[in-house]
Amino acid sequence: MVVFRCSESVYANDERIDANMSKILSALDGHRSLASIAFTTGMNMSDFQRSIKALIELDLIEPVTLEKVPSDCPS
Repeated sequence: MVVFRCSESVYANDERIDANMSKILSALDGHRSLASIAFTTGMNMSDFQRSIKALIELDLIEPVTLEKVPSDCPS
């Protein structure tokens, strides 16, 4: 299971974040799998994967490891 959380550099008014990325960020909680978040957002897989890739490349999300405590993401 792949789980991500928002990195500390995420700001709600970040100009790099589009509507799809914003949907994903609002659903990330550091506990749910990417598959669950994809279902929740209602996005098609192509758009979802493209947005996840962009969020990772921008260092706006990061994988959760056992020692990390999930943080809230901006809405």
